[in-house]
Amino acid sequence: MPVPAAHPVPHDDGPEPLRVPWRRVRRDRDSGDPGFIPSPASLDRDQLARLGSAARTTSFPGMWGGAPALSVLTAAVNVRGVADGLYDGTTSLVGDVRAFLRRCQLAQSTNAHLAPATFFVTTDADEWRRERGDRAYVDLHLRAGAATTRLLVAASAEGLVARVHNGFLTQPIRDVTGGPSRIAVFAVMVARKRASARYRIQVGADR
Repeated sequence: MPVPAAHPVPHDDGPEPLRVPWRRVRRDRDSGDPGFIPSPASLDRDQLARLGSAARTTSFPGMWGGAPALSVLTAAVNVRGVADGLYDGTTSLVGDVRAFLRRCQLAQSTNAHLAPATFFVTTDADEWRRERGDRAYVDLHLRAGAATTRLLVAASAEGLVARVHNGFLTQPIRDVTGGPSRIAVFAVMVARKRASARYRIQVGADR
């Protein structure tokens, strides 16, 4: 039964992601600890909205004409101003979001149920097969990868840790969306940085 958010997560017309120098984004890209042990510090509603906007923004629209749509489900576990839940727009699709995230985890070491926020980039796999035929797998992952990359860059701009993962189980997504061919192509777990974080990735040479 959908549960209204205390303060709904902004959706399609959300705020523009932060704009920071590319040099800083290269320096700050951070995937967190081994095993992804997220900081217990909360995120805030505005950060959640900006990250979601980054993922939903269409990259290179001419390239994807006629392609099936991507959706972004947002799992909020510890976000100031947002009730815990799995959001598709302004209502939560689950009652216990931590239990949902535990069901999604193929590897328990990912600790998604402890991350303040997790974004699932989802779509209908059957629609892609109908529209793109033999190109469906490649085109789907290229487009979902573009959405995911935008989210990762936006997290860097916010000074946050973001870990991308494609090993989540899809059946829980199907259960809550009612879509028999709905899949989560990628998921991105987001948290504040911890002093012990070691997986920092610099993109390109710092000149």
